Amino acid sequence: MSTVRDTKKNDREKVSSQSEGSNSLKIQQERQQQQQEKVIYKVLDDTKDNIRKTLNEARKEIPRYTQTVNDSQEQTIEAIRDITDDYIESQKEIISLFQSAWAPLMEKTFYNYWISPKNMTEVYASLLNGFTDNTIAVIGLTNNMISVNTDTIKTSIQHTRKNLKELSRIGVNTAKTFEAISRNSVNTRRTAKTSE
Repeated sequence: MSTVRDTKKNDREKVSSQSEGSNSLKIQQERQQQQQEKVIYKVLDDTKDNIRKTLNEARKEIPRYTQTVNDSQEQTIEAIRDITDDYIESQKEIISLFQSAWAPLMEKTFYNYWISPKNMTEVYASLLNGFTDNTIAVIGLTNNMISVNTDTIKTSIQHTRKNLKELSRIGVNTAKTFEAISRNSVNTRRTAKTSE
């Protein structure tokens, strides 16, 4: 009978020793997991801080970028004004020279309504005026397109922000589901081993 008692005692000691080893291993794994989480959280927090610093630097540059765009638009407007003024003045001079040189000759030789230098000058001036109006309209359209594209970019950024927030939420929910399934699986295995 003492051998049966000794065997049972040895079995209990083995189970106790295995239980202590299992607990020790479990504690070690938990500590390791906590350390890994701390490292991961630190890296993520550092990344978050770096992103904030970068965004703050970018935010500081906005006035400079805005000023650059404004200056560029101002320069473009001034250049267009100068170009059109110079062009119109040159055309006035050309018309004046043309009229003074050819008007007397044309009126005496081929006096015709269509060939009359005065009428030709009026047609030419009308064409010039149309060209100038079209140039101004194109500039207005260009400015409108720039403005619309800026609004489109803003809207796109807002949508991207919302979508990424939703994707992050989905990722967290997926991780929670994975964690719950893993815990249930581990608990089911423990329950199965205990009942054996």
